[in-house]
Amino acid sequence: MRADDLGEPRAGQVDWAPIAEALPEGLERLADRATELSAFGLDRRMQAVVGALQRIDWQTGRLLATLFKHRLHRLLGFPTTAAYVHERLGMSPRKARALVALDRKSSDTPALTAAYREGELSWLRGLAILPVTSDRTAAAWIMRARSVTVRRLVDEVDRRHPSVRGTMRAVMAQLRAASRPRPCGLAASAPASRPVFARDGWRCAVPACTARRNLHDHHLLYRSRGGGNARDNRITVCAWHHLRGIHQGRVRAWGTAPDVVTWELGARPGCEPLLRLRGDEYVHQ
Repeated sequence: MRADDLGEPRAGQVDWAPIAEALPEGLERLADRATELSAFGLDRRMQAVVGALQRIDWQTGRLLATLFKHRLHRLLGFPTTAAYVHERLGMSPRKARALVALDRKSSDTPALTAAYREGELSWLRGLAILPVTSDRTAAAWIMRARSVTVRRLVDEVDRRHPSVRGTMRAVMAQLRAASRPRPCGLAASAPASRPVFARDGWRCAVPACTARRNLHDHHLLYRSRGGGNARDNRITVCAWHHLRGIHQGRVRAWGTAPDVVTWELGARPGCEPLLRLRGDEYVHQ
């Protein structure tokens, strides 16, 4: 039986024009991006890789949109698009659907398309602001998406536009955040810490961390240095960031909890930290 007998498009019936611009160009030489043999040099090289991957996500979405539209997976011998994506591409069907949705819907907002296409926004950040972005608001939302962590971005969109919570749940599912608070660790054995954990949403306050287990009650100004027990000097952090980050000097935090806390990640003596944030907002160095 021929493919066209099954209602499938023949090669001549597929419009390939939309994907012509998605053909990848050669990636820049990563060796030129970092010469320092250290974790920080590796990070700079990784940032170049991530920028390339973000552009490839746009290209992948463009290619998948054509495959989905014409049901080309059947001509390739796969019963569903999910089966093709999983078996052939090694990609989760959820991400594939998100890339296609972003490719289709972002075309109505040229500024969002351009930022996503050039690798300035990850597909997760693009997906987060997609439901609330218009020609009038695109510039502001793109700037915000580049200024804060994904966690903060999702919270802001969800709070300002409750009607898009379905999309926000999909984004958070990709981040593998828990759907509800699950207090563990010190939460069960230290009742005095519960108000602090509840105020911070029962999750680690370190930017970009979504941990909700093994929570510790950290004093921003150590008690050994005169810090008090008031709640504005206490913040929720996960065990890993508390013991391996803060107390080993890799993470620094100071200020007034919960909203005026400055975080430095990747701290090292005599040098600028890898990242500096105030709350969940990046402070450009």
